[in-house]
Amino acid sequence: ILVFDDLHWADEYSLGIIDLLICDADNANPLMIIGCFRSEEFTKDDALYETMKKLSKKKSKRRFEITQLELDCLDVVDSNKIIMALLNIDEESKTQALADLCFRRTLGNPHFVIEFITMLEEEGLITYSLGMLEWKWDVSEIEQRTMSTENVVDLLQARMRKLPDRVQQLLQYAACLGTPFRMDVLSVVWCKHGKEDG
Repeated sequence: ILVFDDLHWADEYSLGIIDLLICDADNANPLMIIGCFRSEEFTKDDALYETMKKLSKKKSKRRFEITQLELDCLDVVDSNKIIMALLNIDEESKTQALADLCFRRTLGNPHFVIEFITMLEEEGLITYSLGMLEWKWDVSEIEQRTMSTENVVDLLQARMRKLPDRVQQLLQYAACLGTPFRMDVLSVVWCKHGKEDG
């Protein structure tokens, strides 16, 4: 089994290799390939869209199956289960209030749930007590400290503002290049303009 994440960022050459692997139905050791992508970043102009269209046409001739699953955001119950797993807690009621707040801030996006809890730990809003051998937090303090932000995206932006100035500047250049960009292009832009601005 091969799992590829963030396929919406893949270039046409990488997708071509995946196409070859999928179409190799005569291989004595067949593969199951799982590809993940964000539907909101997937358009008809993308290389991924073209690749999926080609694979749909080839599947009966090449004898392989394509199954598409669309995953929704988590609900509060599932968000709580992730938090329980992250904090190694077995009792749902212990993390329920934290999960309710987390769900309001992340809207159930699994990546943001994990980032939110990580950020709370980094900010000292969730701490591990060695004496009691358990995680401690105060939901009202977390709510107060995160009240000025609508959601976890704002919280992540606040974290990024704490990065060194040069790192923030590099991220700005990368953002101007778009979601997918080549490192060599970023390197050229950084060498030319990063030194001038710094």
